[in-house]
Amino acid sequence: FLIRGAEERIVADAAASILKEKSAEQKEPPEIDYFKLTADQLVKSSGKMVLLTKLLPKLYSGGHKVLIFSQMVKVLDLLEELLKWRKYRYERLDGATSASSRAAAVDRFLRKS
Repeated sequence: FLIRGAEERIVADAAASILKEKSAEQKEPPEIDYFKLTADQLVKSSGKMVLLTKLLPKLYSGGHKVLIFSQMVKVLDLLEELLKWRKYRYERLDGATSASSRAAAVDRFLRKS
C-alpha cells in the first residue's frame, strides 16, 4: 500500500480469488464489497496493522486512549483509513495542522470521554 499501484493490484488479485472461489459454489457471480476488501487487504499488508486491529478493540473496551507517532505522512494516511473503517474517533496531527487546530486537537484528546 506504500508502493504506487500496489493497492490496486492487491485488491484486484483478492477480488479475482474471491470470484474464483465463489463461482464454483454459485451460478451467479458474487457481489464484492470493494471497500471491505480493500480494508481487509490493508490490514493483511502489514504486521503492524494486524496488531493494531487486534489491540485497538481491547484498549477501546477498557476505556484507554491510544497515541500513535509516525514520521511518515503516508503511514498516517493508511492509519487514518484503518481508523475510519473501524469507526474509531481520532485526532491527526501532522505538519499541515495549524497551531490553533493542534492545540484544540490536543485538548479534545486530553478530555475525559
